[in-house]
Amino acid sequence: MSLKSNKSSSSAANCVVGLDLYARTPYISHSIESSHMSINKRLISTLKLELGSQHKQVNKGEVLFKCPFCHHHKLKMSVNLDPNKSQFGYWKCWVCDQAGKSLWTLLGRVGMSGHTKHELTRNLKSLNRFSWKPTSGSQDDEKQDQCLSLPKEFKPLWRIFEGQSSMSYRYAINYLKKRGIGMGQIIKYRLGWCDSGKYENRIVIPSYDENDQLNYFTARDFQNGGWLKYMNPDASRDIVPFENITSWVDPIILTEGPFDAIAVRRNAIPLFGKTLSTKLKQKLFQYKPPAIYILLDQDAFSYAIEMAEWMMNQDLAVYLADPSALTGQDPGDTPFQDIMKKCIGSLSEPLDFQSLVHYKLMH
Repeated sequence: MSLKSNKSSSSAANCVVGLDLYARTPYISHSIESSHMSINKRLISTLKLELGSQHKQVNKGEVLFKCPFCHHHKLKMSVNLDPNKSQFGYWKCWVCDQAGKSLWTLLGRVGMSGHTKHELTRNLKSLNRFSWKPTSGSQDDEKQDQCLSLPKEFKPLWRIFEGQSSMSYRYAINYLKKRGIGMGQIIKYRLGWCDSGKYENRIVIPSYDENDQLNYFTARDFQNGGWLKYMNPDASRDIVPFENITSWVDPIILTEGPFDAIAVRRNAIPLFGKTLSTKLKQKLFQYKPPAIYILLDQDAFSYAIEMAEWMMNQDLAVYLADPSALTGQDPGDTPFQDIMKKCIGSLSEPLDFQSLVHYKLMH
């Protein structure tokens, strides 16, 4: 009897413990959920600093904002703020299809302020104490942001705000118009400008990698007042420029500078110099595009020949454009129609070794 009684007592005690744990579990879960809700509200407040106050919370995790890229009048920018989902931080505009996988990417592309960056960092660190774990690439996103960011004075040229009435803004827009660059290309390449600081009176041309993370930028003087036409950050050039908008299954056009690539319009990659970076070589060898057109400035034709020879040795179909056919001094000064007709359209066959030897003897 005593043995049976002890068993009953033990069973009852276990039952009490089990009930106690069961009773406390909802409280713990509710505590975490409440904390997440609090951080969710703070994240919304942080996003409002850059995306505007108009928003709509569709459900626990999805919040709609006005798109800062296409400026659609309805709330079409969807942002996932559910920390329990692996898609946390994903965002997409259902009108212009601009999209990304990180809040860093979204706010970085609209030129977030230092205060916004501080608030975003604080809120994301708070989430790390709970259930949210960085998705693949999130830690790299933060490192990239710490290593390279747009100038703090950067202002997107496509956004509507008071600064657009300034003389600096007007000069910047007029400079781009003279180069044949309209609002469509400004949005596509996310061009901005600075009216103060180190890059004052310069057009800022950013470059993003395949994950939509900033990997480089250059700043072009638009008032011809500086002793340097271009100013570059202290960052590695071993990148794939404009990778986020590059299609590797279509013909690719390589240019020397970013304005040359913008003038070409069609799947063009600027080298930010006269040579191929290691990473770009790897991509070309990996994907083997159907055609690669080399369109450098006239004074860089010898570099173009070396580049073409390397590509031929990798069994890549390469076309060497003759820069002397350009109506301007370089592709960036030449109308798009002339580039396609006189330089690209006139090349019917890939470069062969006989033609390569001919070019070498001439240069």
